[in-house]
Amino acid sequence: MKIVIVGAGEVGTHLSETLSVADHDVTVIERDETLAQTLSETVDVRVVRGNGSSAGILLKAGANKCDFFLAMTSSDETNLVSASLAKALGAGKTFARAHDSTYRDNSLINHQRHFGIDHLVNPEALAAVELAKRIRNPGRVAVEDFGRGQIEVKSIEIQPGAKIANTPLKELRLPGNIRIGLVNREGKTFVANANTTLSVGDQVTVFGHPDSLFETKPLFDPASKGSAKISVTILSGSEIAISLARLLSNPRFKIRIIEKDLKLCQTLAERLPSVTMIHGDGTSLRVLEEEEVGSSDFFVACRKDDEDNIMTCLQAFKLGAKHTLLAINRAD
Repeated sequence: MKIVIVGAGEVGTHLSETLSVADHDVTVIERDETLAQTLSETVDVRVVRGNGSSAGILLKAGANKCDFFLAMTSSDETNLVSASLAKALGAGKTFARAHDSTYRDNSLINHQRHFGIDHLVNPEALAAVELAKRIRNPGRVAVEDFGRGQIEVKSIEIQPGAKIANTPLKELRLPGNIRIGLVNREGKTFVANANTTLSVGDQVTVFGHPDSLFETKPLFDPASKGSAKISVTILSGSEIAISLARLLSNPRFKIRIIEKDLKLCQTLAERLPSVTMIHGDGTSLRVLEEEEVGSSDFFVACRKDDEDNIMTCLQAFKLGAKHTLLAINRAD
């Protein structure tokens, strides 16, 4: 397939490497001479120097004939204009990276539809969805999400003593519009219907809102404690942290964010009233000890500095945090 990418930053470079290895015809548009030269020397892609918002540059890169067009620069405005122009020129599917939540807010205007773009993508929000999925389901092997994290699909094994066992589904009243899809029993998989009766040992696929799925865990596994508070400490008030805090807005989560920037702390305290903001350097062992990070169920490091994330997670683990998660920004 022919793919055109605008931007040779971390996201654009990673995409171009991945797609090039898969033998796709990749062209990258980059206005910075140094980035363009580095990409041309290290990755087997065609590089076009220029402004991705220029119709002439887009035509030179072949955007009018490409199957997929990906605008992945650090500028939301450039991405929106670039993807919109590419679509008008004849590109197949267009993707634009939108960092600012303003462009994903459809209450006043649908920016995606207005600019004629097929998909708006926010890597930070996607990373937050993955982190939230791990926090909601520790130890779970199969968990998928849809609707930007608003619907989860997971595989659960019916444990001994489960209330849901030995009762036809039509007689059950599952809360929160939870639905049971597939049932795997003794190596055979079938679609559940109203007359299906679940048995201990069955692997069932359930789907619904993450909060509803969490509340129904005791029905499948009596040993689970659905009402227990989960302590989550987040390093940095980054975009990932903000998205994660919003995804974990259920009262069962006790969330704290450690942020070094005082002004950002004050701003986030207003935006996230249910979150405890802590002003301090989260990379400092003294601060981690004072804030008793070791008692956290989850410690999540999502600063833009990968080394800080790695080292702080190691410190949190040594202090006793049950689970440590971190975001990696550099593909290498």
